[in-house]
Amino acid sequence: MNLAVDQKEMLATLLNGEGVVLDYPFSTDWDGYYTPIEALPPEGAELFGYNPEKAKRLLAEAGYPDGLEFELMFTTTEPYHLDLAAMLGAYYQRIGVTMRALPLDYPTFRAKMREPDQADGYLMFNSEGNPFAVLRKSFVTDQTWNPAFHSDDWFDTRYKEALVMRNKEERDAILKELNEYIIVERVPHVWLPTLAEYSAWWPYIKNYYGELTTGSTRSSPRGRRTRCAARLRWTLRFDRWSRSSR
Repeated sequence: MNLAVDQKEMLATLLNGEGVVLDYPFSTDWDGYYTPIEALPPEGAELFGYNPEKAKRLLAEAGYPDGLEFELMFTTTEPYHLDLAAMLGAYYQRIGVTMRALPLDYPTFRAKMREPDQADGYLMFNSEGNPFAVLRKSFVTDQTWNPAFHSDDWFDTRYKEALVMRNKEERDAILKELNEYIIVERVPHVWLPTLAEYSAWWPYIKNYYGELTTGSTRSSPRGRRTRCAARLRWTLRFDRWSRSSR
């Protein structure tokens, strides 16, 4: 499902070049943690190329030689998602996959996040937080903000090891390892470009430094990028797809 989507074209057209192709789980702002596409193993870097022919072949190998149909849930509170859903539908149509868009009001959309009747496709914005927070909330078993229902015993155990590790170098190495493991091997999401979002305010305003929310998030004064499924994360249910959303 990743191979059927041209992330670079989406960045250039839908986002007018304002964003990053890979910025999730770890942000490009996190020196020492972030792994760029060119540093990923070949099977990981491949996910950010556009290869619809291979996508068709993998679908056939997974038991769908004639394609398939699925619904994509998203909230109407994000107008950007309307354009994004249309673009995704067009990409998947090229490989014989029919995507039915299912727009929902936010309360209904949010209620479906962890419910058994969630659609096979679930499109959402998500924030970054910090290396520990993003790995926990999106990928640790039974976490609320884990709409992909991702669960992996090795990942959970390794995450807990990092959580209590006092040696910074060893801890950071584990976090970096987990980030790459999610991107390359588990592939619980379709990795989509991260759009750039900016804040502006009058220079005479005092004691304001660019925050967009208070409490859990402090955004940079130079603006922030909003993670879309990366920082738009489109999550796919494991019970429908074979092993991953590769």
